[in-house]
Amino acid sequence: IASGGPRALNNGSTGDYDDIEVSFAPALSDRVLANTESATFQISINTASNTTAASGIDNVAITIVSAADNYDTYIAGYGLTGSNALASADLEPDGLDNFLEYALGGNPTNDDAVALLPKGGIISDLGVNWLEYVYRRRSDYATRGLTYTVEANTNLVTDTWTTNGVVDAGSATIDADFDSVTNRVSTDTEDQQFMRLRVEGN
Repeated sequence: IASGGPRALNNGSTGDYDDIEVSFAPALSDRVLANTESATFQISINTASNTTAASGIDNVAITIVSAADNYDTYIAGYGLTGSNALASADLEPDGLDNFLEYALGGNPTNDDAVALLPKGGIISDLGVNWLEYVYRRRSDYATRGLTYTVEANTNLVTDTWTTNGVVDAGSATIDADFDSVTNRVSTDTEDQQFMRLRVEGN
């Protein structure tokens, strides 16, 4: 049941009646139906004088809009509840909390950090030396409300992480759900460089 404010649009005549498009919100709150649940809708037409004279309903179509899976759907798929389902929980532990497991495509019940953690290395490209940083990103991250940000710092003492100088070097498909994203920062301008990935969302 989608939100979006009630509206009526006259799109011309089909058969005997005008085409009217109406959404159910905000009169109805969003609701996710379980596999065994059903929903019943009653549709009625009233004129300005609150009668149904000269009114009618002929062709009715209901469009179902499915939201992208989110963290709650992901964690429920592993049967985790209570404190074990918290985004900050790390059950294995493997150093990745549940939220990062979700963002990077891991299993919160398995020690799989080695396969998920970003990879780095020094490369030379077109006469420039780079610290390269490669991480996994959900291909539908925007729909899920996730943001992935790579930041750089010249030391691990001060909290001065920034996106300044971080270059997006492109992405490649891993599978139907994930992409491999490459970022770089030049090592020619600083004696040392460090990079990290920050993931935010729900």
